[in-house]
Amino acid sequence: MAPDLDTGAVKSFAASSSPTFKVDGKDAPALNLAAIAIEISDDVAGMARLEATFDNWGTPPGGGPPGYMFFDGGVVSFGKELEVSVGPPGASSVVFKGHITSVGARFGSTRAPELSVRAEDDLQLFRFTRRTRTYEDVTDAEVAEALGKAHKLDTDCDAAGPRHRVLVQVAQTDLAFLRERAAAIDAQVWVADGKLMFKARKDRDGGEVQLTLGKMLRRFDVVADLADQVVKGFGHGWDGGGKEDPGVEAAGSLLADEAGGASHGADVMQKVFGAREDHIVDRPATSRDEADALARAFLLRRGRSFVRGTGETEGTAALKVGAKMKLLGVGPIFEGTYVATQVTHRWDRTRGFHTGFAAERPAVGKES
Repeated sequence: MAPDLDTGAVKSFAASSSPTFKVDGKDAPALNLAAIAIEISDDVAGMARLEATFDNWGTPPGGGPPGYMFFDGGVVSFGKELEVSVGPPGASSVVFKGHITSVGARFGSTRAPELSVRAEDDLQLFRFTRRTRTYEDVTDAEVAEALGKAHKLDTDCDAAGPRHRVLVQVAQTDLAFLRERAAAIDAQVWVADGKLMFKARKDRDGGEVQLTLGKMLRRFDVVADLADQVVKGFGHGWDGGGKEDPGVEAAGSLLADEAGGASHGADVMQKVFGAREDHIVDRPATSRDEADALARAFLLRRGRSFVRGTGETEGTAALKVGAKMKLLGVGPIFEGTYVATQVTHRWDRTRGFHTGFAAERPAVGKES
């Protein structure tokens, strides 16, 4: 179903919306009233992060004489689960859920004390764990599933990819290793509703949002750049069975479906500068299937970044990483469907709720 104009598949919320908080699943009205500013950011690398600032002087939530409100650990302390929603009463949307990893304070002779809090989603568990380990006869999705279960998370790991004879995690955090494996097969890793997701980039459902310049879309800066575009990519390595370098080719025609009939970067490069090629040699493959996955992921990653933009909207809680963004009013070259690669929701007492984003598109011109 097509999104409503400037609302997306889920309702967007205007700048007047104030955040509401839950701590360990319980409403935290003291935080609602004390909030000064929040920033929630997420991107395609995975692990959403929150930074928030609160007034920290007044009557403590548990009652008593005026003083520091949140230094007793009753509401805010390390490891507590923090959930943030934005939107009008009865129609709010959760924009962050994670655990507190940092507590700080700000003091001054001319200002009231402030509390600062940082939190991260459940991928922090993977960032905390560093290991050296060998995996044999596995797919990348199977590795992701095993790591998810090791951290006691439910999993939804089905990104297609080759079966590896051996994969080695060498003094890497589980998060770094998962990101590396995802990049090798055009997949992404993130957490949703307490579940580890490891899916092909094309299968990430971030919803749909339609934004028009001068309406919900406040600002948009965009560039189409051929500098990193290639017509062909080759995956290299050494196939021990075949005793040869696989040298598998991926062609720019892979981008045709995602371009939606518009002119994708590989086509433009071919027409303007000729058949530029590039070779992946920094992550050598040990089989033809591995080389094919590397070449395809490399070419798609380059091609999708042909058109890159950053912008800001009125507060849009519906906007998530992976969302398909239909941008209107930005000229015939740049108008079309983008995919959100980074989203930052911000709220403060002065500006209210607003959302920043980075997005990419593999093509220029009108989609069919």
